[in-house]
Amino acid sequence: AFAHYLVRKDGIKTLYEIAVDPSAKRQGLGRRLIEFIGKPLILKTDAAHAESNAFYRGLGLMCVGQTRARSGKVLNIYQGW
Repeated sequence: AFAHYLVRKDGIKTLYEIAVDPSAKRQGLGRRLIEFIGKPLILKTDAAHAESNAFYRGLGLMCVGQTRARSGKVLNIYQGW
């Protein structure tokens, strides 16, 4: 598992990528990575990807809006404070 994120000067963490090997899913690794990164946290994920949206909602993050990627894909914006 890995996470790619940036801590901004104002202390807000921006998550760019998180991944867990398929053979290790549903073991809490993704949750532990998010807990390690901490809050405040902001991220974007594919609005059509039900698994990732359920994961972030399950962690208590709130979908605060949507935007479009350069490719045209709709992205949900999540925040956790």
